[in-house]
Amino acid sequence: TVQLNPGNRVAVRQIEISGNNKTRDEVIRREMRQMEGATYDQGKLNRSAERLRQLGYFEDVQVTTAPVPEDEQQMDVSVAVKERATGSLNASAGWSQDDGLILAAGVSQDNLFGTGKSASLNVSRSKVTQSANLSFTDPYFTPDGVSMTYSLFGSRYDPSKSTSTSTRRNYRMTRYGGTATMGIPITEYDRVNFGLGVEHMGVTLLNNPPYRYQRFVDENKRNNWIYKGLLSWYRNTTDDGYWPTRGYNANVTGEIGLPGSGLQYYQLGHQQTWYFPISRSFTLMLNGQIGYSGSYGKTKDVPFMYTQSGGGLGSVRGYETGTLGPKVYDVDPYDGSLDTEAYGGKFAVNANAELLFPFPGLKDSKSIRMSLFADAGSVWDGKNYNQFAYSRSNPYGSNGFYTSSHKSSFKEELRYSTGLALTWISPVGPIKLSYALPLNKKTGDQVQRFQFQLGTVF
Repeated sequence: TVQLNPGNRVAVRQIEISGNNKTRDEVIRREMRQMEGATYDQGKLNRSAERLRQLGYFEDVQVTTAPVPEDEQQMDVSVAVKERATGSLNASAGWSQDDGLILAAGVSQDNLFGTGKSASLNVSRSKVTQSANLSFTDPYFTPDGVSMTYSLFGSRYDPSKSTSTSTRRNYRMTRYGGTATMGIPITEYDRVNFGLGVEHMGVTLLNNPPYRYQRFVDENKRNNWIYKGLLSWYRNTTDDGYWPTRGYNANVTGEIGLPGSGLQYYQLGHQQTWYFPISRSFTLMLNGQIGYSGSYGKTKDVPFMYTQSGGGLGSVRGYETGTLGPKVYDVDPYDGSLDTEAYGGKFAVNANAELLFPFPGLKDSKSIRMSLFADAGSVWDGKNYNQFAYSRSNPYGSNGFYTSSHKSSFKEELRYSTGLALTWISPVGPIKLSYALPLNKKTGDQVQRFQFQLGTVF
């Protein structure tokens, strides 16, 4: 016979929170899955600690228990946190051959006044580009965790003012609009987002504009209102919001220019990022991403601003941002020279593998991490690009201006690189650095071996 002697159930008397000098108690308590007065459950305590780490507000989270003196049926729970800077303030000034003087500034806060709400504002200005973006998120718009995100944006792009003949183009484009998105938690790890947006997009053609923009205006209009539908699903099982070592993120995203819009298009995407602990110090990260852009109804081809793109941080490092995929040649209206321009594509695939490890000599640091990486990606549209044959009187005579016949396929547009990266949440700002070696550069590719991002935390 087997005799079972179950012990007495133990209840949690109270949960004590410490170390949150800025973050309000309620922001921490709403992430707790172990409730006061409920039966003690170690699994719920572990999940509570995991959710707090995923917020990204804390450098360290420790959850411990202690028995209540003279009452073996109760225990107390202690949640000790160490807060990290969750705000970012950045300002920069620079010079580029294309834009001339570039000024940029931004401010963001992921834990606004300790409420858990987030807000950001970013502006930039140069001779060629002016842009502004404002967003606000309330992660607990309702007590059960339904979130709301609002955003406004505007930009003006005028490459006719470029100081470089290689990027000078005779057109202007303005865009402005906003979105509102609601996020609904459907399980402990999954969230579904629904959103609506509106955008105005206008293209002004100057003398002898590039053929792709002339063709866009011919097939559509100079000014278009786009009414957007947004739908996405996210799943997060990682163990930390800043430095994950196990678990994965996954998402499926969709966007469509709704019927009645001036431009009728759609975009689909899927991404998965996995973390595997190899040892206490080393973590393997694997990332995969696919995307597709299409058009329907009265819009004949994918509008150029909604095509897929690749290259740069978050894609294939070592190539300039947004320069992967099929390219076209255009004749400069000022001096008649030939310039290369990345065209974007309908399809995009991206894969990354990184071995994450501490900075040498700082094994236990929670603010700096390095990695060895290998990136691969392709952007293509499946079209046949003919050998170069340009005629201003017949700019649509060929759909591309390659020096030899070219089939834009996954294999033909595939690029890969390898290198070393560093991420540092430093006292003077969050810094991301990478140095990459492109392994299969081809004619027309725009290489940028060293890439970085810089800001200031508070």
